[in-house]
Amino acid sequence: LPEEKKGDLFPDYLRKSFGQKSRHLWVAEDNTGILGFALLISPGGQKEAIGRRIGILDFIVVDPAAQGRGVGVQLLNRAHRFFSEDGYEHVELKTMLDNRSAINFYQREGYRIVSSEVQFSLGM
Repeated sequence: LPEEKKGDLFPDYLRKSFGQKSRHLWVAEDNTGILGFALLISPGGQKEAIGRRIGILDFIVVDPAAQGRGVGVQLLNRAHRFFSEDGYEHVELKTMLDNRSAINFYQREGYRIVSSEVQFSLGM
């Protein structure tokens, strides 16, 4: 994908996420503006068919200027509360293998790595 197109992917993904009942968005803000957000997916179907309700934490994004101020922890706690109140028994999330700060954050908050993926790409 050309670099100039990559910047459009995330906003397009968010726009397409809205209007779906299974998507939930929480925004953290203060008097200076938006500090971050969490996007959750509460799927049915296959995840429930295996006998457990599993919620998916799709994204937590915190503005770099707001990092280290507890915004990510507050968003994560809000996501946990939502899933718990809605009867979910488990929360899953994914992050990139090279995103050490995210991995460290999630591990500090009690998550454990259960698998890793390898992604392949071939330029043509």
